[in-house]
Amino acid sequence: MAAPLVVAAGTVVALLGGYFLLKKIEQLMGRSVTLAEEAYFVTHPWVALKVKSTAKKAYDTEAAIFGRTGEDDEGDAFRHCFWSAVLTREVGFKEAGFVTSLHEQIPDNPVRRQDMDLFNNAAGRMRVQLGDDAYMVRQVLKLLLDGRLSVIAPNAAKRQIAQKYYDEHP
Repeated sequence: MAAPLVVAAGTVVALLGGYFLLKKIEQLMGRSVTLAEEAYFVTHPWVALKVKSTAKKAYDTEAAIFGRTGEDDEGDAFRHCFWSAVLTREVGFKEAGFVTSLHEQIPDNPVRRQDMDLFNNAAGRMRVQLGDDAYMVRQVLKLLLDGRLSVIAPNAAKRQIAQKYYDEHP
């Protein structure tokens, strides 16, 4: 009877270890992570660090341009596209594509929102020429202003802010 008890105890230890590892990864990232992200980050910790730093940069840049971060609007579209472009510069096309797709596998994420985010992530990887941040910000704003990013909930005020920022930062 000892063997099943040892297996059960080993399973509990493995599950607890996985739980604490997940909590450590979430603490490092500063947000909840999907199970797919967790599995990937365990074997690619250097990518996890780049994801964290580039995501922070994308949120900060969105807030600097639009005044705050948004959801399903122009700011959200900008953030996803810019994040993906910066992440591509830092970790490469393949890794960035994989990670940004894993990131969108959020339980209960509405399909339209997931599609919008995946579309804008792909635009950041494929349509933005790599360069310094200011250069890439300008390219992402151009995509947004030309209607080449996906936006579920258009916001005329944010579009005007994007246009003004684009005009004032040649």
